[in-house]
Amino acid sequence: MRNGPLFVACEASDSSPAASCPSATVMTFLDLGPSVVILSPDDGTVQAGGMDIEFTFPADPVSDSDNLAALAALSGRLVVAGANILNIVQENGVSIGTVDFDDPSLYQTALNGEYEFSVSVTNGRGVTRRETRSFTVDSEGPTINIIEPVLASIIAGATNVIAEISDPSGVDASTVRYLIDAPAFSCTDGCSVSALDFVEDDPNDSKVLNSRLIGPFQ
Repeated sequence: MRNGPLFVACEASDSSPAASCPSATVMTFLDLGPSVVILSPDDGTVQAGGMDIEFTFPADPVSDSDNLAALAALSGRLVVAGANILNIVQENGVSIGTVDFDDPSLYQTALNGEYEFSVSVTNGRGVTRRETRSFTVDSEGPTINIIEPVLASIIAGATNVIAEISDPSGVDASTVRYLIDAPAFSCTDGCSVSALDFVEDDPNDSKVLNSRLIGPFQ
């Protein structure tokens, strides 16, 4: 919502047979603070290691003669996952804040999971506006669950392998490999995988079905 004129009206009717309904209107000015425009990243993005946050603070006067719409000195603030970020530079009128998710001076424990960041600024009247976005930090590799064969089962010859692989950032199907290594059953001399089918029910999950392992096994 933009700052500017705001009209407030009140009306009422009397209880006489010929009821009349007068009204009164006053004009005020709405001041929600300066505009906060977050240029990047978008809401709900997945980040790893760290991220740059780009934003601007356009003044938003309530009228053409508003001399208090300007930003209060040093009032801009960037908070990422509860930490006040001071590493901010200016480039072509855009503020760029850089945060390192592994920085121990910011976070006692490295970030991993869902968080929020906010950008705020105050004008000459002391009114603050704040914009908030969410993001996810992915600091771990995919989660792999082998469904078939089951633990401690006995297999011989060719067998099917079914695994579920999930990750908040999505799974790169081209990186999925099967490794077989046991005292009497290894695939170190070049076994192959055929019938590799991917089913993506969710953009963050890949399910590998009916992957038939073919020797030579030694």
